[in-house]
Amino acid sequence: MGKYVFINQDSGYLMIDIVNAYAEAGYQCVLMTGRLVVRNRQVNSAVRIEKIIRYNRNSNLTRLWSWIIGSSQIFIKVAFKYRKWNLFIVSNPPTAVLLPLVLKNQFSLLIFDIYPDVLTELGYSEPGSSGIRLWKGLNKKVYRKALRIYTITEGMGEVLRQYAGNNPVNVVHLWTDNSFLRPVAPGNNHFLKRHSLQDKFIVLYSGNIGLASEVDILIDAAIRLASKDILFLIIGEGAKKEPMAKRVRELGLSNVKMLPFQPAAELPYSFSSAHLAVVALGKGETRLAVPSKLYNFLSVGAPLLCLSSPGSEVQRLVDTYQCGKNFEPDDLEGIVGFIILLAENPVIHTRLKQNSLIASMDFSSDNVRKFLSSERN
Repeated sequence: MGKYVFINQDSGYLMIDIVNAYAEAGYQCVLMTGRLVVRNRQVNSAVRIEKIIRYNRNSNLTRLWSWIIGSSQIFIKVAFKYRKWNLFIVSNPPTAVLLPLVLKNQFSLLIFDIYPDVLTELGYSEPGSSGIRLWKGLNKKVYRKALRIYTITEGMGEVLRQYAGNNPVNVVHLWTDNSFLRPVAPGNNHFLKRHSLQDKFIVLYSGNIGLASEVDILIDAAIRLASKDILFLIIGEGAKKEPMAKRVRELGLSNVKMLPFQPAAELPYSFSSAHLAVVALGKGETRLAVPSKLYNFLSVGAPLLCLSSPGSEVQRLVDTYQCGKNFEPDDLEGIVGFIILLAENPVIHTRLKQNSLIASMDFSSDNVRKFLSSERN
């Protein structure tokens, strides 16, 4: 069998499932990563781990710095240790996608976020700027000589075809783990008891609280709903967390609770605490990203409150499965109205919860086999 170096600066259960599938199929595997988040499934013991710098989300500058350093480390390791190995490059860091311009290895690409397109959609750069035009031109050179190109939604596949030309783009939907994440009844949920969250309607956001995130509107919603028995639980870290926490303190909001990231073993319990789970994209992101936590929330049967621009992949999913509703990130009236609707109508809430569980069955870890299937074709 062949030899593969898997490259992903921030690796979680998705990457572990992919690498394990290749290792179990007999491939010799190396995982090059800055952080490895292990949940219930360990990395196969046959997989060698090569460490690089961690992805640093604290600011745009630290993010860029960690991309550059990480890509440099990847280049050196591949050039000197894995020159004859196949590369499986995930778009994290985004700059790693350009490494085949200076490496001679055969390679495949798995694109979670489309750069530089996401930079122009979020308003960080003008579409016609020289830097963006250069990056797009380099993308075309890379994508058109890739052995295989994978991405995670049909909409992202459409965008990638501008770079891929006649090279096929394979869509492999993300997946969740219904054996690890499943609904936990409130009476059996120690997370609720530990944090005194019983008898509350919980609106949960769990994830990165970075500068590009739109989760601060939840504080505005909390102000509007201060008289209701509704609690906003915000779990995570990032540059926006302290300004949000300061605002909560200054306003004396007792219906907002902020916690740090929880250990992996706690995820079934913290996710199951949600009566309504928030999935937030930056304003302007449409076809270019889908957070993996969306699929995890489906596993625990959480209805979804999605914050993204109209036409996004997130909106397409919740509309297809009728498991929640999407709002523009600044639509405070709509967001507040939807929270009240579910908090006061248990029949509607139960229907959305059931639809989430049904949807989770379509996004199982069986999807990982599609990578190996295309490998054999």
